[in-house]
Amino acid sequence: MSYGATPNQDEESAPRESESLLDHGRSMQAAVKKLMHSPSDLVGQYKPHQRARLLWAGVTALSVLVGLPFLVLKLSLMQSEIRVYLVVISAIFCALAIPISLYSVRRHLLHFWVPPLQIYIVRILWMVPVYSVTTLFSLCFWVAGQESFVYVANAVRQCYEAYTLYNLFSFMIGENLGRLLWLDVYYE
Repeated sequence: MSYGATPNQDEESAPRESESLLDHGRSMQAAVKKLMHSPSDLVGQYKPHQRARLLWAGVTALSVLVGLPFLVLKLSLMQSEIRVYLVVISAIFCALAIPISLYSVRRHLLHFWVPPLQIYIVRILWMVPVYSVTTLFSLCFWVAGQESFVYVANAVRQCYEAYTLYNLFSFMIGENLGRLLWLDVYYE
């Protein structure tokens, strides 16, 4: 086995002694061209959760790049107030940010290999949904003229921000303390 080859690597992908390096390069180039010309072959190699992730990424990109300008154009043709623009655009970005953050939280909880540190990461990741929802509510209350409720949403947001900073500091202490303890054990 050559340097850098993995044990699970097919023997056909590595050049044989009788085959020149140039021939091997051409065969690999032909395989890449075949894959590039038949994208339906690529779909079969992804697992269902990977397909769902790719679909979500495509829908997100499409909605931001196409849907948002279309919506702004539609609102401008209806001659809407600027407050309507603010609420609609912030609701769209809130709807995009929350599932991405919840997906990251879910992945950390499914792969809970370092619980003392990952619990802090999960708490920090919850800042995105809390911040986006409270900001959206604050904006909606402001647009509706209910400024007294804006302070409630801002208070919730500020409290969770303080809690997140505490968790970030605890995470950094835990990560660095773990490395220091590991170095002490390693060098003893």
